[in-house]
Amino acid sequence: MKVKILADENVNYKIVEYLKKEGINIISILELERGVSDYEVIKLAKNLNAIILTEDSDFGTWAFSLKEEINGIIYIRYKPQEYLEIAKTVASVINKYSEKLYKKFTTITKNKIRYRSL
Repeated sequence: MKVKILADENVNYKIVEYLKKEGINIISILELERGVSDYEVIKLAKNLNAIILTEDSDFGTWAFSLKEEINGIIYIRYKPQEYLEIAKTVASVINKYSEKLYKKFTTITKNKIRYRSL
C-alpha cells in the first residue's frame, strides 16, 4: 500500500508539485479547503489515513503535549532557497520508509533526519 500524504497549507506548493512529479500520493490542503485549523487538518488526515507534511511545529504539540492521535507527521525545516533540496529529501524518505512513517514524528532538515514514535 502506498503511503498517503496531506500537505498543510503552509508547505511551499513547489514542494507539493515536486512530490507529485515523483509519484508521491500527496494532496495539499490548498486544493481542498484554505484556512482550516490544525485540528481540522488532523481530522482530515485521520479520515484519509494520511501522514501530515508540515512546516508548523504546532503539530508536535498536538501529538506530544495534547496526546492527539495522529497518523504521522513529517515536519520540514529549511531556508526558502533550499526548498528543492528538502523536496528531494522528503521524496527519498517517503519512498524508502513508506508505511514505517505512520505513527512517527519525522523531522527533516538540510543536514538531518530524525524519527520519533508518536
